[in-house]
Amino acid sequence: YVVCAADNALIALTTASYVQSTPTAVGKAPSALVVTPTAHGQRLYVANTADGTISVVDDVPPNPLQVSATIKTGAMPVGLALSPDGSRLFVACAGDDTVIVYGTATMAPVATVNIGPGTQPRALAISANGRWVYVACLQSAQLRIIDTTTNTLVPAPTAAAPNPTPTVVPVGSEPVAIAVSPSVASYLPAILVSSQDGQITAVNPSVLGTSASPVVQTLRLGSGLEERAGWSVDPFPFGRAEVSSTVSPSVRIRAVQPGTVLVRALYAHGGGRNAYQFAVKVNPAIPNAATVLVPKDQYDVVMNVLNSFHPIGVEVSTEELRQHVVEVRERLMEASPAYTYPTYRTRNLPIQQSQ
Repeated sequence: YVVCAADNALIALTTASYVQSTPTAVGKAPSALVVTPTAHGQRLYVANTADGTISVVDDVPPNPLQVSATIKTGAMPVGLALSPDGSRLFVACAGDDTVIVYGTATMAPVATVNIGPGTQPRALAISANGRWVYVACLQSAQLRIIDTTTNTLVPAPTAAAPNPTPTVVPVGSEPVAIAVSPSVASYLPAILVSSQDGQITAVNPSVLGTSASPVVQTLRLGSGLEERAGWSVDPFPFGRAEVSSTVSPSVRIRAVQPGTVLVRALYAHGGGRNAYQFAVKVNPAIPNAATVLVPKDQYDVVMNVLNSFHPIGVEVSTEELRQHVVEVRERLMEASPAYTYPTYRTRNLPIQQSQ
């Protein structure tokens, strides 16, 4: 089953041949779904982020997908989790920092758990025994825990501490996905939290709420050599578009003008340069290149030559050359800038901003 946010639709794919069903209309901007078996097929719950609703959808072959109910919920529902027996549905509402619990028999709300102001709960997972719901909080970069027996954050309130400080586990920046090891796993129980910064945090659930550190390991995706992602948009005749970021692994593309555009992703290994960068440095073939000294007036000549080319949109790094400038090495003055974009240096004139 696949939710299609831009189409406000849900589709089913057969696992044998991946034949796509006719799209079924749900709410606006569906972003998450969970599935539970029924006597005659499957029941799906779909979180519709833009209109704050939950669509209840039945899949009873050979009939098409059918929306049987639409439930109003909190602001910006973005994450769902079902209890192992399918009796309770947990909905993460990022817009009001809550997790709402529903009884699936009637879809009536059972409880509302306040996760904390500004936390933005994003993703949910439930333990194999159904006792704990783990909440990945996008804005606060934390993992928080709900005790499903009381529908309160851990630790539970007591007479002596009616408002205890919630147990929190720091994770990577902007966590967006979470998974829990199954009860039949041959390895130690674990919670895995994936973040937008490419980090995976492995958490030991058995020590949550104790003084022991629950973070077992932090893994950086990739080889660990500081790989970088880069995006570029090349307009064709008439077409124009913008990307929300040029360096994030996940971006949004906004249409500016109708037509065709080429959007390219660049994956650069650590230690190298981006496609729009080049460096000016001392020729390594020169004898004793590592210890060569460059007078500042010669450095200025190099900078003025670079300026004459006006490399708009190109970053010309001079950091390595600057380390050979006499005045810099002797700490008599700074030779700036380290690069020529977005500022340029011209002799006897203040730094000029690029046009």
